[in-house]
Amino acid sequence: MVAEGRISQLMETDSLSFDFPNIKATSIRADVLKFVSEKDLNIAVPETIMLQAKTQGNLKNIAGEALLKIPEGTAQLKGKYAKLNQNTFDGNLKVDSLQLGKLLKNEQFGPVTFNIKASGSGNSINTLNAQFESDFTQLKT
Repeated sequence: MVAEGRISQLMETDSLSFDFPNIKATSIRADVLKFVSEKDLNIAVPETIMLQAKTQGNLKNIAGEALLKIPEGTAQLKGKYAKLNQNTFDGNLKVDSLQLGKLLKNEQFGPVTFNIKASGSGNSINTLNAQFESDFTQLKT
C-alpha cells in the first residue's frame, strides 16, 4: 500500500484538513484468503485486487474518488459530502462488466454494468431531499 499526501492542523479539529492525491493498494488472492473464508461466505475471491484512490477536504467538506479493478470487472466511485448550513452529498458509482456469478459462485447471475447517481441535502432524515438515478446497461439473471 502506498499513500502520499498531507494532513494540516492535526490537533485543531476546526481547521484540520487533508489532501491525499495518491492512494494505491494491491493484493492477491492468497493474501486475502488469510483473512476471508470463501467457504463460509460462499464467495470467490479475485486473483488480483487493485485499488486507486484520492481524497481531500476537512471534517466539514470532503471529496474523494476510488477505482477498484479485479479480473472480474471494475468499479469507480466519486463522491462529495459537506456539512455547512446543511448536510449535502453527491455521488456516482460506475460498475463495468462485473462478473457477479463468478464472485458469488452462482451461475444464475451474469455480468452487470450500471451507473448510479445519488445526491441530496437536509439536516435530518425528516428534512432529507434526495435524488437517486440508476442506469443498468447490462444485467443478466
